[in-house]
Amino acid sequence: MPLCYHISENFSGVVTTKKGQLKGGIFLILAAVIWGLSFVAQSEGLEVIGTLTFNGIRMIMGGTVLLPVIAIMSGVQKSKNKKLGSAEQKTPEEKKKDRKSLIVGGLVCGTVLCVASNLQQAAFGYTTVGKVGFITALYMLLVPIISLVFFKKRVSLPVWIGVGLGVVGLYLLCASGSLSRARSALRYIFLLSTNIRR
Repeated sequence: MPLCYHISENFSGVVTTKKGQLKGGIFLILAAVIWGLSFVAQSEGLEVIGTLTFNGIRMIMGGTVLLPVIAIMSGVQKSKNKKLGSAEQKTPEEKKKDRKSLIVGGLVCGTVLCVASNLQQAAFGYTTVGKVGFITALYMLLVPIISLVFFKKRVSLPVWIGVGLGVVGLYLLCASGSLSRARSALRYIFLLSTNIRR
């Protein structure tokens, strides 16, 4: 099963329990904090070392952290395969096809990530952190568009409204200069709008 399909299937359902909603909210806030703090580190890092060096060190550190996770997940998968028995295990041809898909997918995703992260890092030398953050966060607009165009998955009106309000709210957060109280209040309204569900 392709990874993108697996992810979309897992996230297409609505969380129904209060505990699940709270946990999801906490993870989203944690991800936003880590993501936001990384922009400051990237901006400061560019003053000391070059774009490629910074990203090279960053990716090596990330890869090193992932190595134990890969080893653990590989062990879990092998134990699952043993429990399934020989009848449900993949044939050598299927394993070869899966390996080829993994290598091609990894090369494509890795190339896109390399180019995008280096362009983003280089951008810190030409503009403010807020502007880089705004342009990067436009993925919230691109995700429904890509979902519609490439995966033919219909996006509901509340999602489009939430995306539109989120983009405007993000602009208000990232825009430089002093803001009036009314404009500051609009920020919070637009931030809340990003929680609109389908």
